[in-house]
Order: sequence, then C-alpha cells, then structure tokens
Amino acid sequence: MSDLDRALIESLQHDGRASVSQLARLVGVSEARVRPRLARLLESNAVRVAALVDPAALGRPVVAMLGIRCAADAEGKASLHGVATRLAALEEMNWIAECASTSTVQAQVSVAENGELLDLVNASVRAVPGVGEVRATTMLRGSALGPRVSDNPNRPARPLEFLGHTRGGRLLDSADRVIMTALQNDGRMSFTRLAMLSGLSVAATRQRFLRLQRDGIVSVRALVEPELLGRTACASVEVAIVSDSATTSATIAEIPDVTYSLEVAGGYDLLVELWCSTDEVLEQRIGQILTVDGVVSCHVNRYSAIVKRQPQF
Repeated sequence: MSDLDRALIESLQHDGRASVSQLARLVGVSEARVRPRLARLLESNAVRVAALVDPAALGRPVVAMLGIRCAADAEGKASLHGVATRLAALEEMNWIAECASTSTVQAQVSVAENGELLDLVNASVRAVPGVGEVRATTMLRGSALGPRVSDNPNRPARPLEFLGHTRGGRLLDSADRVIMTALQNDGRMSFTRLAMLSGLSVAATRQRFLRLQRDGIVSVRALVEPELLGRTACASVEVAIVSDSATTSATIAEIPDVTYSLEVAGGYDLLVELWCSTDEVLEQRIGQILTVDGVVSCHVNRYSAIVKRQPQF
C-alpha cells in the first residue's frame, strides 16, 4: 500500500465524509490524484466508509462480549467455524471472531437490558450445536483508537460509554433511523440521496445528520481490514488488575497497536484489542501490558478469522 493510500485512509478514519477537495488538502496532493485513488480504495473489499452508531440510540444500551467455548464432537474436534457461522445469523451479534488457538468464538452483542442478555445466552447461543461454556462480560467505558495506519503516534481516541443512557438524551426517530441505516451501508452517500430515502428536504437531512454527529450518536469513519495494513496478528486481551480501572485502561491505550481499551464487568477487568504486524510484535505488546502498574495477568484470544463485523460503536 502506498503512502498516499495510507494518508487517505488515515484522513477517512477522522472524517469518512470528507470531500475530495478536503482530502486533497489534508494529504497535500492534487484532487486529480486523490479521486482515482479514493475510488480504488472504496471499490475494494478491504476499505469501506460506514456510520458507527451508538447502540443505546437504537434502544440496545447493554453491550457485552461473549466468550464461547466450542464443545468437541465425537472425534474430539471442535467445529469452530460452524459455531461462528450459526451465531452470525443472530441479529443481536454485532461482531464475531474465531480464535482457533483457544477453541473459542468471541462475540460482541448489544441488547435492551440484562434480562434480554440472559435470554439471548440461554435460549439462542446455548441452543447452537457445538456451543459449550459461555461467559458474558459487560462492556462499560473506555476509548477506541482504531488501527494504526501509519507511523504517526498521535491517534485521536474516541471515548466509548455503555452505561445505559443515550447520547444526546434521545432515541432516534424514523427519519434518523433511515439516515443512520443508509449511512451504515454507505457512509459517503450524498445528502441528496439521503433526502430521497428519508422524505426530508436536503437541508433538513443535512441538519439531521449534523445533529446525530454532534450528539455523538453517529460517527462516519473508514473501516479497514487488518490484512490491508499488514496487521496479521490480531487478538483480544482479557486483563486482570488490582488498580484503578480507568487509569489503567487509559495507560494501556497509549501502547502502540492497541485499537481499543475498555473497562468491563465480568471475569476480568479490562478488555484490550491489539492489531499487530507479526506474532513477535504481538508478544511484545502483551509484555508491555503486563508491565503496566496494577496489571496482574493477561489471557489472549488470538483471532484466526473475523466472521461478522457490523458498523456499531
């Protein structure tokens, strides 16, 4: 991937709806150079621009990570991919990864309340053939930095909060939902097209989007496949600590290759994701986490495949 491609992706991670002229100014080249490069990136399956939506605004403020161990069959084999594929069909599943080294599936879900989470685990997840032990860990707050595209160490962190209230103090109405759904599919859809879908004027549609963005309900950004960035060693890390969780999470978030660091409630204290270039670098980053004051232990779930990823916070 060229330096220009990296610069464009990095700019789109800040503002996925930046115009060609804005991108040209940001990366320091002409619009004529930016336009075909941008088109090629967006036409590929490795980069897409989409709206990230606060699940609380959708009426699903409880966000949890499920650690699902696959039960062995009669031949002693765990059908990891079969379990992950069946789980991906469940509407509540936002993100699913296979972790071959630990024979587990990691799944992020969002639901309306804790009772619904219990029903999901007991009635839907445990009903999937091949599912063994299921651990649910509730996500609370932290920061998302996204994957490191370049050597620029200054990655702006997005605050994440899953504490049961809606950003902006309101739920989405029908027009908001139409705009949000359309932008989840195509984050660079024109306001003219969005207006046709929502039934509002172009000016009103623009104002709706800006309000959603201002309230922190919607953020339009580039989503990148790790392979495009040469990040072939990706994992989630369950961290046990004996220190203040907010302070420790913020310290870990400063480690290179951390894409998010979250305070959680469950069998561990923090959930950290790493996108690294090699297994050796992954081990180095885990070693750095272990040296952070207050960290007691780490359990690593190395991704062998990402099965489902929906554009939500």
